[in-house]
Amino acid sequence: MRLIAFTAVALFLLSCEEQPSLPGFSISESGLEYKLIRLGDEDLKPTKSDFLEVNFSVNKLKGGELLRSGADADTPFVFGQGAPLLQEALGKLVQGDSAAFILRAKEIRPYIHLNIHDTEKVVLRIGLNRCLPEAIFTLNRNYPGLFEAFPDEASDLAEFLADVEPQSVLAIGDMYFISTQEGTASRPMANDIVNLDFEGFFTSGKKFDSTIDRKEPFEYTIGESGQVLLGFNIGVRQLKEGGEALFVLPAHMAFDKRGSTDGTVPPNTTVIYRVQLNQIIRNES
Repeated sequence: MRLIAFTAVALFLLSCEEQPSLPGFSISESGLEYKLIRLGDEDLKPTKSDFLEVNFSVNKLKGGELLRSGADADTPFVFGQGAPLLQEALGKLVQGDSAAFILRAKEIRPYIHLNIHDTEKVVLRIGLNRCLPEAIFTLNRNYPGLFEAFPDEASDLAEFLADVEPQSVLAIGDMYFISTQEGTASRPMANDIVNLDFEGFFTSGKKFDSTIDRKEPFEYTIGESGQVLLGFNIGVRQLKEGGEALFVLPAHMAFDKRGSTDGTVPPNTTVIYRVQLNQIIRNES
C-alpha cells in the first residue's frame, strides 16, 4: 500500500503538462519531485518535533556534482520545522526508508549549507534511520551507542546526563566510561592502593550510596578480588589521579542477578557511579 501511495501521483501526471526533472521521479500536487529508492521494514513515521537520524547526499541537479554527504547535517533535521517542501519530503518517509527529492538549495538550509545560489536545484538523497525525541537524539549524539546498550533506560539516562559535559566517552565491553575531568598523573596499576570518593545512582537519578555524604573516602587495592564491583574496578583503572568520571554499569557488571547484599539495589539493575580518584598510593613491595 505504501508503494502505491508513493507512486499514485504518477497517474495524475499523465494528464498534466509538467514533467519531472529526472527520469523515474514523480511530482506531488505541491510540486515536490520525489523518487522512492528503498522501502524500510518499519511503519514508524516521524511526528512533530521528532529529531531525525539520517544519512544524506546532495548533488547538483545539473551535472550531478556531489556537494555534501554524511550523517551529520549542520543542524539536525527536525520534523515540522523548516521549508514546507522539505517537510513534505520528510513526511513521505517512514523509519528505514530511503528516497530522493529535487529541491532548491534554499529549501534545505539551514540543515545543510551549500555554496551555491539559493535558487539552484539539487537532488537530496536521504535515508531515514530513526525518529527520536530530542532528549534521546542528543543522548545518542553525545554518547554514541549508549541508546542501543541501554534501550530500557534511555529516557532516564538522557535526563541524568543532560547537564554533564563529557571530555571523552569510552565504551568498555558493555559499560560506559564518561570522563568529566581528565586528571594529571598516571593511572593505577595492579597492587596500587587507590583513595577515592564515589556516589552511586539509579538511572532515575536517585542516590543509593555516597562516600561524600559519609565524609569517608574509600580505599581498596587494585587487583584484589572481591573488593569492588567488576565494572567499578574497570572504570577506576581508566582514571588518572585527580580525574573524575561517570561509570554506567549494566547489571552483569554491577550487582548482577542477586542485587546488593543489603537490598538497596534490586537484582538486574543498571547503576551509575560518579567517581573521583583522589590519590594513588604505590605499593613498593
